[in-house]
Amino acid sequence: MRMSRPLILICMLLLPTVVLADNATSAPDGIELLYAPLVNSSISQNLKVELLDVTLEGESTYMTGTASAKVLVKFSEPPPGSSATVMTVTVSKMQWQAMGQQLAVTESEVIQVTVDDQGRVVGYQVKERLANASADALTALAIFAVLPPLPAEPVAPGSQWHWRQVVTFPEVGQATVDMQCRLIDCSEEQIVIESSGKVTVPEVQVPNPFDPSGTMKATDFNITVSRLRQVCQPGTLVVSEAQCEAMATFTGVQPDYTLPLGAKFKFSVKLPLPSTVE
Repeated sequence: MRMSRPLILICMLLLPTVVLADNATSAPDGIELLYAPLVNSSISQNLKVELLDVTLEGESTYMTGTASAKVLVKFSEPPPGSSATVMTVTVSKMQWQAMGQQLAVTESEVIQVTVDDQGRVVGYQVKERLANASADALTALAIFAVLPPLPAEPVAPGSQWHWRQVVTFPEVGQATVDMQCRLIDCSEEQIVIESSGKVTVPEVQVPNPFDPSGTMKATDFNITVSRLRQVCQPGTLVVSEAQCEAMATFTGVQPDYTLPLGAKFKFSVKLPLPSTVE
């Protein structure tokens, strides 16, 4: 009979401190990290994005901006016979500010994502879409932030592993995520993973950096992730906090010309501060 995933994790954490009676075997070198959110649970987070610079033909335009949203993730029963995790991600209360303009959207985007125990997307379904490139970008960042890239084998603190997946998204096509990951901390309070790597998409609609309310077709779209730090809850590996620094480069396609563009940005998700009672 297979033990539950949280129980496996607790046992693996305790084993190194236990002296075996017969001294026949040694304690394991690492722990098994499996994505196993509790069914019918949820987590609410705040997403904040800072646009640090936009480049045109490799030169800075000194453009900056901000964006924010509320992210609600609900975990539900997997399909019959499946051990995958089904998560419904709702991104709402989206706001943008750039080029002296402000934009707010009161409606929500809702995406259902099916995820295996290593944090890889194995199913993707759009439930509610706003047909807004800026909203799509915030939703994509939110999903990327809350999925931890977990190793296939047990690991010890300080261990590194390669994590890769290719997934097809509606209206976007095939995206490739290629990351190098490291287990930074593993304790009873938190599990911390840091990653770096690249996300590539052949062609996608992106927010127009010169017009927050507009869109632009982007080809040869690449995001270089210099640092992604995710704080996960022990046992479930649900991400409660994440910070990311990245650079997107692409060719912006307009009706009469193309532009080699780049966008340096950072984003974070974290649990909202607890409310206070006065």
